[in-house]
Amino acid sequence: ERFLHFVPQEDAKFFFKREFNVDLKDCSMICSVANFYPSFKNHTVLLKAVAKLLYEYQLPVQLVLAGIGPRLDEMKQLAKDLGIADFVYFVGHTTKTTELYFYSDINALTSNHEALGIVLLEGALLKKPLIGTAGTGMEAVVKHEQTGLLFKSNNVNDLVKQIARILTDTSFAQKLGENASSFVKSQFLSESNVKKIIAFYAAVLS
Repeated sequence: ERFLHFVPQEDAKFFFKREFNVDLKDCSMICSVANFYPSFKNHTVLLKAVAKLLYEYQLPVQLVLAGIGPRLDEMKQLAKDLGIADFVYFVGHTTKTTELYFYSDINALTSNHEALGIVLLEGALLKKPLIGTAGTGMEAVVKHEQTGLLFKSNNVNDLVKQIARILTDTSFAQKLGENASSFVKSQFLSESNVKKIIAFYAAVLS
């Protein structure tokens, strides 16, 4: 419900400064909500992709990462090593994920393995285009070129390509976000699932 009916009370810069003491830049933002556990969520590929976008594609972008875990310090060091620390915000554990999705331009999940990706459903309800990993359960939500874009697992160049497509085409990004919202509402909300169950029982009983 909180994702369906969210109404912002302040602008993005004020929110990030007040909540996380972060000074946002005037450029597009990618959001990723995922814990920092070994290998699984694969923040490494996302950080490397941001570095390429900034320095090879000359495409201004910033990244907000929400979550905690044993690899957090390692990823902070990687951001420094890649020269992108000023463009990456590690906000830790937060209950403000609704706002993070809303103020971002892309909702990304780059896990090597994922059963579904609840965070993708949440971001979709706020009409955000999705980035997910091909060959995982994320494909149940990220329909390539319909609700978002899929990239080849652990392939930095492919991830960069897919992110750039969204960031450089506003109308395409908007279409993906709207499609994602409609798809999730029709397929994953409780009301939709109840209707499916009722229809199933009706079919069996008949």
